[in-house]
Amino acid sequence: MDASGAVILTIWGAGGSAPAAGSQRAVFGGETVCFGLSREGDAGGPHLLVDLGSGAREAGRAIAQAARLSGRPALVEVLLSHLHLDHIMGAPFFEPFYRADAQVTLHCGLFDDAEAFAARMKGLIAPPWFPVEPLKMAAARFAALPVRAPFEAAGFTVTAVPLHHPGGCMGFRIEGPDWSVAIIGDHEHGRPDTDAAARDLAQGATVMIYDATYDDAAYRTHIGWGHSTWQQGVALARAAGVGATLLHHHLPEHDDAALARIDAEVRAANGAVRLARQGMRLRLSGGRAERI
Repeated sequence: MDASGAVILTIWGAGGSAPAAGSQRAVFGGETVCFGLSREGDAGGPHLLVDLGSGAREAGRAIAQAARLSGRPALVEVLLSHLHLDHIMGAPFFEPFYRADAQVTLHCGLFDDAEAFAARMKGLIAPPWFPVEPLKMAAARFAALPVRAPFEAAGFTVTAVPLHHPGGCMGFRIEGPDWSVAIIGDHEHGRPDTDAAARDLAQGATVMIYDATYDDAAYRTHIGWGHSTWQQGVALARAAGVGATLLHHHLPEHDDAALARIDAEVRAANGAVRLARQGMRLRLSGGRAERI
């Protein structure tokens, strides 16, 4: 599949742990983790999504609408970093699962085979937890993914490596011919092997998306919870020569005012780093990321 041309990176959700509703999160958005990549000018897809947090509801609506307008089936591949609730809670509401002509393939690197992965997902999104079983419909397909070995998803080259998080979590490097995106989250810094893996993912990336749940002070009382800090994100961006960095996994108790204060501190430390905002769109081309 042709991977040439500009690509649009969309932040469908940048929050962590739980959604944060209401006017207090009107600026940064309150949906949980979901990121999307699609080729500019080809709204019909294929689309690549990373995680299906609550932001996946709106992502799925947009993908299904684009498919209807194009007269083509919705083609989607999903990389699931892990199965904690804030990363999959949007799956029951992901519209392409309910379209007979859609093709949705879910990949996860935390299972030895696709059957075990499918059984776990289908057990989570089914009665008594949800009234219907969308993952048993024809649109849903399941695939284990290779670890530390490049593979293709939606026409992009993807490399997955383990990060440091309770129960496991995969980080991803997604590459086109002249751009790369490193997605590092959920991840707790401080373990040499996984810190080295995160650095390898981020090396020279056009964009890095990094787990910055805490600051260094708050982290001291959350050691072992599986998350990092914005200071660590700034340091990694500098060490790895990253072009632009978006920090995600915002705590649900942080309102827009609190996040704006953190964002100001982050930008003062490194002008190429900022907090991700729901609805952000970046155009990736020629080794650069331009906000649109």
